[in-house]
Amino acid sequence: MNDNERNGLQEIIDKAISDIARTEGDSFELDKMNLAEFSRRTGLSRSR
Repeated sequence: MNDNERNGLQEIIDKAISDIARTEGDSFELDKMNLAEFSRRTGLSRSR
């Protein structure tokens, strides 16, 4: 993975986290974020 791909991936992750935080409001906690929702929004999943 080159730097451009890595930067693009980081932008996708940052936007998804920002959108989820905006939706949840003051109750948002990054360490308790819904990973299924994160995966749905980004199309990313954990490796097996």
